Amino acid sequence: MFNKFTLTKVRKSKERDGETNTLLHSRIDFEGMKRDTYQLLVARGILPPAMDLDRHTTATLIQKAMESGRMTETLTAEMWEIPTRYEQIGMQAAGLEPGAAELLAELKKRYRLAVVTNNSLKAAEIALKNNHIFDLFDVVVGREKMGALKPEPDGFEYVLRQFPDLPAQYWISIGQLDRCPSIDPGRCFLSPVSGESETGSSSGRRTACSYSPLG
Repeated sequence: MFNKFTLTKVRKSKERDGETNTLLHSRIDFEGMKRDTYQLLVARGILPPAMDLDRHTTATLIQKAMESGRMTETLTAEMWEIPTRYEQIGMQAAGLEPGAAELLAELKKRYRLAVVTNNSLKAAEIALKNNHIFDLFDVVVGREKMGALKPEPDGFEYVLRQFPDLPAQYWISIGQLDRCPSIDPGRCFLSPVSGESETGSSSGRRTACSYSPLG
């Protein structure tokens, strides 16, 4: 099982709007992404002009827009162009967090590994391949595979469907504690920062699922 030292080796770093990374230290301008996305949605009459952006990320703004029932196919595509542009710029020079490669190599010997990210799959694959860790993961899930972005559980449920032999309680999620999705009440969630763990246990072969929330 994991111990505190192992968890803290893949540390998190603050991004400009309070977001964190689990594996990669990117230079994505989350604040600019959130601002531009919000301005577009306000200009198109989808979101109100006086929202408290400190209480939102790009992901939550997009979720509210999609729930409005007023998003056309054209506007949806226009909206997604904004985070995609910021991702491609910010992930070009993304580097690994200290200790991440060594930890992943050790975990790979015993666990199946997955990445679930609100980034586009293309941006995630480029960053993982540039840092020579793409082949360590059994599956990489970008937002294209999600009906709703994290913290909704869609991406994690997609991973579970790829491994029908492994029940949900066999999985361990590593990431931001307040983003823990509710797939199964018995699942274990671990925070690389504090070493905190929600209750949950498993037997047999366990699986580590690592994810890094985007704006």
